[in-house]
Amino acid sequence: MRVGKERLDGFGDRHQGVVAKVNLKNLAAELDDVLEGNDKPFLLVLDGVTDPHNLGACLRVANAAGAHAVIAPKDRAAGITPAVSKVASGAAEATPYLMVTNLARTLAAIKERNIWVVGADERAPRPCTRRTCPSRSPGCWGRRGRGCAA
Repeated sequence: MRVGKERLDGFGDRHQGVVAKVNLKNLAAELDDVLEGNDKPFLLVLDGVTDPHNLGACLRVANAAGAHAVIAPKDRAAGITPAVSKVASGAAEATPYLMVTNLARTLAAIKERNIWVVGADERAPRPCTRRTCPSRSPGCWGRRGRGCAA
């Protein structure tokens, strides 16, 4: 429905000429909620993402790729803020963002459920494959102790 600019201005911040009415779904609050009933869960795990714009972009891409949730540590990580929500373009309200106390323990719990964990580290000198990885992880890129510590 078309309305005048004055009506859109009543919604607050810069609206860019568009407003949508949506029904929010209940997002999972725990990892078990996400994994329950998912035979092939797709998760994005972040570590050290402290910039709200980067988190918003990660949420947006995770949502577009079909991720069931985004996981990050409670410490040294950005939380959901208005800036994150704006950059995420709706993904912050549609994709569960789980902040965990211990990221290493969470990854171990994921692996115990026979879910592949694939890591990446931009500082790695060469790709770490199943054949060369000290942990023999199905998919691991990084250096043991730095990056992938599978």
